[in-house]
Amino acid sequence: SIGYCQGFNFIAGFALLVLPEESAFWCLVAFVEHIMPSHYFSGELSSARDDQIIFRRIVERQHP
Repeated sequence: SIGYCQGFNFIAGFALLVLPEESAFWCLVAFVEHIMPSHYFSGELSSARDDQIIFRRIVERQHP
């Protein structure tokens, strides 16, 4: 089950910049339900934290 996620506002906000309201809504639904892994927006956000750790390591290697 997907609960509230603070990061949704950035996704929805960007979609609203380029799409009509209803299209932006359905874009967000498609993104969350079909593109992102189902566990990505779980209550613990463990997958999101894992991505941040990986990203930080990549940046540290590229820019020591």
